[in-house]
Amino acid sequence: MKFKQVTLALIASLGVVGSAQAALVYGQSDTSNLLLGSAYNLSGTAAGGVQGQLLNLKASFEDHLVSFINNPNYGGTYDPATGIYGLAAGIDLVSIPFPHTGLGVWKFKNVSPAASNDVWFGEWAKEVKDGAGNYTGAADAATRTVFYIGNNTGASVPNAGTATYSVSGINNGNNLTATGANTFTANFNNATLTGQLTGTGTVTSLKVNADIDASSASFYGTATANGSIAGDASGHFFGNQATNTGSLAGIAQFDNRNLDTAFGGAQTSYTP
Repeated sequence: MKFKQVTLALIASLGVVGSAQAALVYGQSDTSNLLLGSAYNLSGTAAGGVQGQLLNLKASFEDHLVSFINNPNYGGTYDPATGIYGLAAGIDLVSIPFPHTGLGVWKFKNVSPAASNDVWFGEWAKEVKDGAGNYTGAADAATRTVFYIGNNTGASVPNAGTATYSVSGINNGNNLTATGANTFTANFNNATLTGQLTGTGTVTSLKVNADIDASSASFYGTATANGSIAGDASGHFFGNQATNTGSLAGIAQFDNRNLDTAFGGAQTSYTP
């Protein structure tokens, strides 16, 4: 299975068990076009961009991409029922000093919008043109890339107890929700993360069964789509899981990229 996970500015855990500190961590299913990292003008802020567009600059999700979408002049979308932001850049957001028409089609969401958490997950693809060369707003399936990114400075994972998370997912613009009272469960006693998402689109079910690496506040394991299709699951924890202020985000990847899914959510409980 294909896998790409990058950790920026990793700092040693200073001997604290189950603690990891880093500026930004992210994962993406394809590195050919989508750029992830720190915002060009806001260091340490989660940001995205597109290879070959706008001088390869990365724009903050919170301060740029969401702002574009919330501006009615730019034609973005927001679904309050699912929390998914949508953007098709063929509308040419801003023509000066550079055109924005090559930024593609975005669908993404925050793990906890109410808490202003700088942790995001979603999908990106090039935008399809019609025979006349006009942008259509449709995503090019061959370039579709799922991703997550967030600031996990001071992220902490305990070595005992259990935590639950309200998790959702995005696949081909569709929202997936978690089964079992909308939760994923992290069992820190045996260092495992389990959960299942359900949806009505290409992916009707997605099961995650991963091992937790407390030293890096990350997880990696298996994903199963639609009951039988095997893939990989990977991601990171953010915040302090032992104080019920944490979150998680990750991606599931398959040989068929149409099944690739991004997921994430905020912590709902911690039991020592």
